[in-house]
Amino acid sequence: MKTALTAATAAMIPLAIATASSAMASPGYGRTTMDITCAGRSLTVTIAGGNDGNNWGAAQVSGDGHLVLAGLEYRVDDVTAGVVLDDEVLTNGKAHGQQTTVPCEIATQDARLGDVAPDGFDYPTGTAPTDQVTMSVRATVVALP
Repeated sequence: MKTALTAATAAMIPLAIATASSAMASPGYGRTTMDITCAGRSLTVTIAGGNDGNNWGAAQVSGDGHLVLAGLEYRVDDVTAGVVLDDEVLTNGKAHGQQTTVPCEIATQDARLGDVAPDGFDYPTGTAPTDQVTMSVRATVVALP
């Protein structure tokens, strides 16, 4: 079952990341600017692109400071069935383990499971293509001046 969910997750990740609808590339610099929410505070950040999306660098906060990425979480909740379909956590950041971290909401998207599941998806018991799902990407960061 986990293999089927992981395959579905791989298909859904671009959809969730694309929900950062305010994200826009800065011409000529390969950077992306987006609005995120960290500890209840709305921030505009600029991040560098590159390395085929495997970028664990710092984000520059518009106005002041930086956010150093310590971890990412991608989660798919089946709201209709009340179950978690997938919850993936990635860590590889450059933040020191004893520094204070801050949770950030990067992107959230709602959809019907049947609209985002890959062809041939084996629906877990109690779920259906008509179920509402919420996909989210969250980050754990260290705020620096």
